[in-house]
Amino acid sequence: MAFSASDISKAAFLAVIYVVTVLGNALVAYVLVKNRRALLKNRPTYQFILNIVLSDLLVGLLTMPFEFTRELLDEWIFGTAPCKLIEYIEIAVSCTAVFTHALIAYDRYRSLARPYSPRMESKLVTKMIALSWVVPAVVETPYLYMFEVQVISSKTICTPKAIPFSWLDKLYGALSFLVVFFVPCMVLCWCYFRVILTIWGRSPTVMAENFSASQYSVISSTKRRVTRTSCLVAAVFVLCWFPTLVLSWFRIVSGTDSIHRGHVLHKVAMFGAFINEAINPVIYSNTAANITMATIIGVGMVLSITGNVIIAYVLIKRWKILLRNRPTYQFILNLVLSDLVVGVLFCPFEFTRQLFGKWIFGKTLCKIIDYVEISAAATTVISHALIAVDRYRSLVLPYLPKLKPRLVKQLIASSWIVPAMVSSPYLYMYTIIDHPFFLQDHFPLCTPTAIPIQWLDKLYEAVEFGLLFFAPCCVICWCYYHVIRVTFGSRPNRTPSARLPIAEKALRRSRKRVTKTACLIIVVFLICWSPTFLLGIWRIASGTESVHHGHTLYEVSFFGAIFNEVINPVIYSVYDQNLNISDHICCHRRVFNETSQVHLPKNCQGMNHHINVIINQARVAEVSSR
Repeated sequence: MAFSASDISKAAFLAVIYVVTVLGNALVAYVLVKNRRALLKNRPTYQFILNIVLSDLLVGLLTMPFEFTRELLDEWIFGTAPCKLIEYIEIAVSCTAVFTHALIAYDRYRSLARPYSPRMESKLVTKMIALSWVVPAVVETPYLYMFEVQVISSKTICTPKAIPFSWLDKLYGALSFLVVFFVPCMVLCWCYFRVILTIWGRSPTVMAENFSASQYSVISSTKRRVTRTSCLVAAVFVLCWFPTLVLSWFRIVSGTDSIHRGHVLHKVAMFGAFINEAINPVIYSNTAANITMATIIGVGMVLSITGNVIIAYVLIKRWKILLRNRPTYQFILNLVLSDLVVGVLFCPFEFTRQLFGKWIFGKTLCKIIDYVEISAAATTVISHALIAVDRYRSLVLPYLPKLKPRLVKQLIASSWIVPAMVSSPYLYMYTIIDHPFFLQDHFPLCTPTAIPIQWLDKLYEAVEFGLLFFAPCCVICWCYYHVIRVTFGSRPNRTPSARLPIAEKALRRSRKRVTKTACLIIVVFLICWSPTFLLGIWRIASGTESVHHGHTLYEVSFFGAIFNEVINPVIYSVYDQNLNISDHICCHRRVFNETSQVHLPKNCQGMNHHINVIINQARVAEVSSR
């Protein structure tokens, strides 16, 4: 059976979520159970966190493997009984997680906004946890009847059918939405809003008079941490569950049958809920935060190295066709190599730092490893810009001569040399410092120190940010903006040529694919690298030492860069048929036989002619249209 690139991409993304969900929640559950006397006894918050961890684990272990198979095969293959049972468990247990979010918010509201109220008794906490399971299980029981295996658009899918009476179907949809989703969501947002108002409403003058300087510093730090956590929990919850809100509202208005399980909106809602279950351990866990973050980095490192190695293998295997006199693919190979440098040389050290919560490799490696990471990351950004410029020349200015091989090599060399030179001061600036943690413990931290002269420190940060990040980003956006304008604005002229209809279709497909790729690259690049841009601007304004390694902004910028390295192979393999990983997996070595179609499976036969037929037809049509 042949798998499309889209199916493999969605299944791979779901597999990553599955691994992170199971490992992260299992680690948090292990820490809570192992320290149950200190954490769980008479401490409602941690009991609620254990409840949400168990519900997320149940979804990960019982339902995600079935969803993974469904996304990979693009149909349901397990029959009617598993369809009813698995989907019912997924919905009911996910609603338990939503209920538990609201319970955690309410407990934090009582603790911070009403500190003089008595602590909830253990019996009451047990009843609340039991209700978080019983209420969703009862409310969602009709889904055991509604879910059926149906054939829609020649695909077998597991989807709910409407209750025969239209008014009753919409009434049940509204009741289910209000009880298990809308009300808990309102409780969560209201509680965290009141917590933030209460914390920042207390007079700092009175607090300063009643506490010493060190105590006041700890209180201020705690206020910032609680506020940040509250905002993060509410924002992530609303963002991840918003597609489910839209889906439920749509079904209330139009009925259950209006959106089946294969609909795009349902897929987005499902992935949003699964992502929330994957990142819950990161948000709620304090004790296991280092382990959880290390797990995420480890998964990202494996995916980044695997994906980029596959793309590099495909490029080198087909070097006669793709790399010889094809600047774009040479720039893509350069991008892949820079991502591999970060994944192989830097990520293992960052994984260890997150796991132990400190730097353990000494001062020399501190300087070298972080310098290599900054230089290679800048090379990645510049490679994106070179790819954008080459595509701009090919599509917007097709009459210009192709870049000469010597010039391409010089550009690639410059993409490594310029960042290496501009980033060289970091070899001096990086050092190990003892960073205070809650004013008691000190941990070795590998972080850059400021240049002694303040104006020179800010000037260097501005030059480094402008040359290595801001300028390439502007080039990328400008080039792809003009590419999109050209692909949307131009229309091929019709001529009496017999070959024109085929060429015109090929051209339209090519334009559509190029436009999708351009939009996707811009959006992903800006999302992944915007924290780094913010970090650069912050350091320009406040100096290098204003944001140390371990600061929230640095951690977010690092994870954004890692995610970009993970997603790059997916983008270029899905939207560039010459780098189609799924075709390579399905067809193996036979894909690279450019002279014969003998013994090739049907799903591979169009692939060998892709370069010689489709691209050539698109070029002919482009020339004829101009």
